[in-house]
Amino acid sequence: MSGKKCNRATWRQRLRYRFDNYMARGAAGQILLLGAASFFFFVVIVSISILLHQAVFGKPGTDTLAQIFARTFMLILVPDPVDLGDGTVAYFSALFAIIAGLFVGGTLIGILSSAIDDRMDQLRRGRSFVAEENHTVILGWSSKIFRIVSEIVIANENHPGLCIAILADHDSVEMEQQLRERIGDYRGTNVVCRTGKPIVTSDMELVNINAARSVIVLSPEERKDPDSHIIKILLTAAKIVSDRDEALPFVVELMDRRNQEICRIAVRGKMINVVSILPEVAIPRLLVQSCRKRGLSNVYLELFDFDGDEIYFHSLEEFPSLVGKTFKDAVFAFDTSSIIGVVDAEGKVDINPDYSLVLKETYELLSISEDDDTTVLSSITDYRINEDAIIEAGYAHEVGAERNLIIGCNRFLAPVIRELDDYVHPGSKLTIAAAIGDDIEKIKESWSRIKNHEVDIIQGVTGDRRFLETIDFQAYDNILILPHNPEGSKEFEDIDAATIKTLVFVRDIAYQKKLDLSITTEMLLEESRAVADLGELGDFVVGDEIIGRIIAQLAEEFRLKEVFRILLTVEGSEIYLRQADDYVKPNVEINGYTLLEACKRRQEICIGYIKDNEILVNAQKSKAVSLSPRDKVIVVAEH
Repeated sequence: MSGKKCNRATWRQRLRYRFDNYMARGAAGQILLLGAASFFFFVVIVSISILLHQAVFGKPGTDTLAQIFARTFMLILVPDPVDLGDGTVAYFSALFAIIAGLFVGGTLIGILSSAIDDRMDQLRRGRSFVAEENHTVILGWSSKIFRIVSEIVIANENHPGLCIAILADHDSVEMEQQLRERIGDYRGTNVVCRTGKPIVTSDMELVNINAARSVIVLSPEERKDPDSHIIKILLTAAKIVSDRDEALPFVVELMDRRNQEICRIAVRGKMINVVSILPEVAIPRLLVQSCRKRGLSNVYLELFDFDGDEIYFHSLEEFPSLVGKTFKDAVFAFDTSSIIGVVDAEGKVDINPDYSLVLKETYELLSISEDDDTTVLSSITDYRINEDAIIEAGYAHEVGAERNLIIGCNRFLAPVIRELDDYVHPGSKLTIAAAIGDDIEKIKESWSRIKNHEVDIIQGVTGDRRFLETIDFQAYDNILILPHNPEGSKEFEDIDAATIKTLVFVRDIAYQKKLDLSITTEMLLEESRAVADLGELGDFVVGDEIIGRIIAQLAEEFRLKEVFRILLTVEGSEIYLRQADDYVKPNVEINGYTLLEACKRRQEICIGYIKDNEILVNAQKSKAVSLSPRDKVIVVAEH
């Protein structure tokens, strides 16, 4: 991050860090270093011996230095009393030097070998200092770390040499091995692991957080109260972080939203900016939006990872020609990027503002682009908009009461119901089909605030086909399947296996009855999603994968939190999937600017389309395309 002041490592720390990395390469490096050291000391001692000979006798020997070394070497090999000539003293001097050198060299080797053993033990234990700057630090270890590291590696691909430093109470060698096995190629990013407890000051100092560009704090999966551990880590960091021009972003994963405030209090007055991500908030929001907008989960996956198109902030200083122009001019000014909003001088994010908004030089643009350096102004002035293909605004979206079905019950059930209730119209009906058992009254209390839904509960085993066949699936607009664990297993694979079993039964019932159902399924593991996905434009939400992607995005740009909040809540603009024939005539060749104009007339922003079940986010606008009634337009709209 440019212009940021940080504590630089001392030259001793840098030298030691480079030495550690060199020695960690293996035996070849160690042997080379020992050989070089022995040769150096041998030459120094011999040279001193020759100089002493000159000082004593007042003149050099008759032989050259090379001859002295050669004859001395022969004396060692063949100790025969021969005529030594005029260089006798020099030869004995050199012989003494060689013997002394061997003694010193042997001693040195012993000392170095012992030091190397100690240092290698430290390296194996991951206890050496990380002399990096502008690096990403991860504190803690969880199942999300593989997704987070892989995303940051992709983000760093255009900036080789950057570092990810991980500190966790695990064996560093094992951590590095697991990362290599799961991720493979680091694409130029240096990934180092250190063993230690993030709540211990000396351990946290190992990863040099004071010089980092961002810090990620993962929630410990094995603790009953993980948020308390997070707070301890923040308090420890507050003792270390200092002397910075900008506050250090800390992206923390919290399990309870009530702990957000205490996290801010813990670092009050310190150079730390806490950005919290709550799975209990983010995952239910994604589940609800994906459930109501078929195919939307795949769009969010495109936006939340770095292997495709992401959201970036751009100062208007990069595009001075847009100052004084309207937001409409900015939207049409980029062929390979999609402008979705602005940020004013106070940092207020406005997604999908009025097209007549005049851009000020203090504004920033929000763009969807392949990378931070691919948002470039287009030279296109003739947009070739096909007016005949545009369908004028005035169509009516389906509104009114909905009927939704949730199969299964887990910790997200209550927040899912509350989130869903904010979207639907009064008089909507919600059916929950699950083996809720004794928790039914407790669950009812947790959603007591709902106002738009009438809730009905059907008790039964979700993995039993006979129970599922009693449900009239055709009567529901949307179906959401939650992982349910009646056996009490803690293994994610077992829970996902039960979820897949339910999904297969529902799919088969729909096939037998020729039903076209909108089904969204939550999975715990990405591997399970890959098994359950049959290649259709299905909707799967994998909690850890989504959270890992969001955390990585926030670590690269913490201001994205407000953007994600707006997009994932009922207030403000969100991402919608609309029928293509609501905007343009079907099967007529158009370009992206025509779609953009059709959306503009509805105060919406087109950011792509889905054609033949292929999602194209941020499609090139000058490219020709024809859309069928089955295809969809991806828009940012207020409702």
